[in-house]
Amino acid sequence: MDQRDGLESRAPIFGARGFESHPFRQKMKEVKRALEKIFSNLSEKEKDIISQRFGIGTEKEKSLEEIGKKYQISRERVRQIIEKVIEKTKKFFDPKILDPLFVEINSKGGVKLEDEIKSEKGKEVVFLMHYDQRFERVKKTKNYFAFWVTNKEAKEKVKKILFELEKIFEEKKKTLTLKEIAEIFKEKEEILKEYLKISRTIGERDGVFGPKKWPEISPKTARDKAYLILKKLQRPLHFKELAKLCQIKEERTLHNALIRSDEFVLMGRGIYGLKEWGVYDGTTKDVLIKILKEKGRPMSKEEILEELKKHKLVKPATVFAVLTSKEFKKDSRGRYTVEEI
Repeated sequence: MDQRDGLESRAPIFGARGFESHPFRQKMKEVKRALEKIFSNLSEKEKDIISQRFGIGTEKEKSLEEIGKKYQISRERVRQIIEKVIEKTKKFFDPKILDPLFVEINSKGGVKLEDEIKSEKGKEVVFLMHYDQRFERVKKTKNYFAFWVTNKEAKEKVKKILFELEKIFEEKKKTLTLKEIAEIFKEKEEILKEYLKISRTIGERDGVFGPKKWPEISPKTARDKAYLILKKLQRPLHFKELAKLCQIKEERTLHNALIRSDEFVLMGRGIYGLKEWGVYDGTTKDVLIKILKEKGRPMSKEEILEELKKHKLVKPATVFAVLTSKEFKKDSRGRYTVEEI
């Protein structure tokens, strides 16, 4: 039997993970029969074009251009052949086969990422969706991955929300949780999850969403990775520990990058924090002067140590030694102020 006759010799149908436990499993035999009937009524060329284009029995789908080059025809001609195949084999497809999928997509806002359908249901199911007028495919663009909708309103709604969300990110200059996004758009979180999967420009990391170009979402440099770790842990770390968490072998490379960055503050010997925490930069003396001037009153050693630990991780003996400098004045009660010179 020729390998293009029917589907038996191709990759197993419905091999996608999670398929067996899905309600769609009830339709497996019907889907398989429809596919075999369709393929048995195609020419060898048509079988090959459909298989290559939709990845049926192959590892990956081929583009219209790739298929066109193989047969020395234009991409438009390939598209026409596919349309012709679908038109002439419509009688072998029963829309009821895809009822469970239609119900599922409708329950989640009427949209679903095409790649997710492939991984959950199989490429063969995506092919059959082209036969069902209840589904509309929205092709991949620079802003969206290819996705399917069950109604026109859903298509417009998902595009509108993703467009507005990008503007919100640019205005707020901060990442948002799914809950925060749901509150902004007054929409269910489970539906917004489906919408966000479709975007090629918005990403998620550690439970927050933002533009993929932001380092908070797509860290590229050692500095980006260190920033995210400190922001997540909300506590200072030694650069060697940071290097391990960032999976960076050259510890000194990270150390040097953090020293040069305005976002990080050296809080102790090799220990870094984030300036956005309100941490004062500078030497221990510089920070002590800032604290005393900010408080505007004499402070005891205990008060100074308590306030200083928010900005510097140094031993009490070091602090007391610095306080003997000419910049500081000690009163009769052992409290310190800044000496005006």
